[in-house]
Amino acid sequence: GSEMCIRDRDERTAEIYDNYLIKNKKDKQAWLIASNLHIKHKDFERAKEIIDEATRYFRRDSDIQQQQQFLDHKLNIEPHLSIFNRASEQYQNQRYAQAVRLLDEFIEKVPSHTNAFQIRAFSHYYLNNYEACIADANAALDIDGTNASLINLRGVCYRALNRLDEACEEFRKAMEMGNASGKTNHERFCGGS
Repeated sequence: GSEMCIRDRDERTAEIYDNYLIKNKKDKQAWLIASNLHIKHKDFERAKEIIDEATRYFRRDSDIQQQQQFLDHKLNIEPHLSIFNRASEQYQNQRYAQAVRLLDEFIEKVPSHTNAFQIRAFSHYYLNNYEACIADANAALDIDGTNASLINLRGVCYRALNRLDEACEEFRKAMEMGNASGKTNHERFCGGS
């Protein structure tokens, strides 16, 4: 009984906040509380709607952005993580073709997951699919451009495709970012400095 009372009270409270926000768009705490009340009841869609609307009034607010990222993860990534985990397992076991197949499925559902593109890039490399490897490295670097080992990997692929100028450029970039393999590759294939 008491659990039912608490749930009813929380639902009424959520409704009160929802109504309050119709007229009071500039109350940041109210947006966060309203969103949190819906999260508490596992109504992530409604919580996301609320926080998405809040971003119209608080564009650069870190609390609102953090809540939005949490809900985005909850709604758009978590439901598909089992696919990613199976793909990672296939990759660890050097079953690269199976890893690629699972990562294709995962990336279709979660198109901005850096690690998925990264693992798929390395899988393509081990399968000698150099163009596909470069494409996935590019996709991962578009999301997060700071991964020197992906830049080095691109260089390795360019070298395998006999595109030496591009390979040396990539090795140089990776080396300048402090990547040891990039330095070794640059010294070995590009005459050092």
